[in-house]
Amino acid sequence: GGRGGGLRWLGGRDGRGCGAGPGGGWRAGGRGRRPPGRSGAAVGLRGMVALFAMLHLPPIGRQMRVIADNPDLARACGIRSGRALLALWATVGVLCALGGMMFGIKALVSPEFGWELLIPAFAAMIVGGIGSPVGAVVGAVLLGVASELSVPFVGPSYKIAVAFGLLLLVLLLRPRGLFGKAIFTR
Repeated sequence: GGRGGGLRWLGGRDGRGCGAGPGGGWRAGGRGRRPPGRSGAAVGLRGMVALFAMLHLPPIGRQMRVIADNPDLARACGIRSGRALLALWATVGVLCALGGMMFGIKALVSPEFGWELLIPAFAAMIVGGIGSPVGAVVGAVLLGVASELSVPFVGPSYKIAVAFGLLLLVLLLRPRGLFGKAIFTR
């Protein structure tokens, strides 16, 4: 029962890593490998570029954006939402797998590790503006930098409070987020 109950039953309760400790390396294919630092950031950047290209260049990406903005209009235009949603979930799965692998190289992975990242990810999305991928990235960078720069002043235990304080400030000054669009209803 509880969070990760089925995963704990299958994989056990202990955290697992990829054999690389902090600053250490591991062996793969007979050659020594170092944990990703800059290369990990490059993989993340490539993933973001691929996502933005997929959302803006091919027709399926434009269809996804139309379905997200106005499902009734998409239906009236003959856009098949099933195919677009399948592509969306496949993309989400690939990006989650990529993020999980990159996180697993740097830290121990346990069935509950996602819960520690979920709330800050939602906070970044809200700061950036719901429905804006660029805003989510900017919000994540803003919250991450603010929380890490606050460590000398508030300590590592309270850096998340600084991020949520920034979230509260953004919501008070700009309730739609930094890149959110105003929604007009009649």
